[in-house]
Amino acid sequence: MRYEAFTQQGFQGDGVTYVTITRTDDAGWLQAGVFLVDLHCLGVKDAFATEMPEIDWRHELDRLIPPADRLAIHPACARKLVEGAVAYAEALGFAPHGDYKKARRAFGGVSARDCPETFTYGRDGKPLFVAGPNDDDERIDRVMRILTARLGPDGFHYILPVKPEAEEMSAAEWLRELLWDQPPGAGSFEALSGFLTALAVCPTEISASQFMAEVWAGDPPPVTGTRAALTTEKCIHAYRDEIAADLEAARDTGDPVLAVDFEVDPDSNDIGGASDWCLGFLRVLDLWQEAWRGAENRSDLQPHFAFIRAVAADGDPDGGDIPVPAGEVPAAVGGAVLALRTALRPPAAGTPSAGGA
Repeated sequence: MRYEAFTQQGFQGDGVTYVTITRTDDAGWLQAGVFLVDLHCLGVKDAFATEMPEIDWRHELDRLIPPADRLAIHPACARKLVEGAVAYAEALGFAPHGDYKKARRAFGGVSARDCPETFTYGRDGKPLFVAGPNDDDERIDRVMRILTARLGPDGFHYILPVKPEAEEMSAAEWLRELLWDQPPGAGSFEALSGFLTALAVCPTEISASQFMAEVWAGDPPPVTGTRAALTTEKCIHAYRDEIAADLEAARDTGDPVLAVDFEVDPDSNDIGGASDWCLGFLRVLDLWQEAWRGAENRSDLQPHFAFIRAVAADGDPDGGDIPVPAGEVPAAVGGAVLALRTALRPPAAGTPSAGGA
């Protein structure tokens, strides 16, 4: 595969930029991921994935980023730039665009660790929220409320739009914003994501009534009113379906990061989100031990379960440290999850796997 990536000139100063990455096979067929990235606050505001002949992509690229405004960057730096923006936004309580996970499949085997560049997020040490023309009053109020609660009224900058419009949210976005102010632990979005991922890995199907009774770890749902509760339950089921699709995409592409829904800043040692995610995953293992059919006792699977338990313990299970740098934790956890999924829920006969014909 041949990789190529572009962004816009002056992207650090402007704060909002397109980032494109493509991988092209020997026959000239191209897979592209396109991201509209807000480096100052919201992370990936828009994203899409596409496939086409390489010659057709040149016209699309000219439309997205005119040649005079185009800056070629190393594919590893494109991945680092995008994932760093997502991690920054998630720390503030904002999820990436609903199609982000599809678009990032184009990263393939590119590793952000191979990028020597350092990128800065926010403006003058604070988030800068610039409401766009597609942000309606409800969306603006929600962002301002989240930033104010998280940082205080003087902890961020903002610029309001002239004429906002409505914007839709994915199930993952809705749940992340619902849970943004929950303390670390079983009630966080990452813990919910790990919990739902474990359901998709467990070799025995756990019924909806069973897992919905345990999804909040014994606490009441973080919503009030029947309508809100029904919406939350609907989003949980939709997000579970998204996770199952992501696991198949991760298996097909061989990119383990697609198997997990948390980010870790490559330049930071904070793995709190990863720890919560693994705690959520392990709750399913501990709640329904019989459903796992002794999987944790299998010698071939024990290292994967042990690694997930190590990350859940924030790197100190019985005094031991996580054996990978913080920036490699998403790929390492994703690799463990993929190994468990493949062993416990192998692909159906005739289904091609990564690297297959």
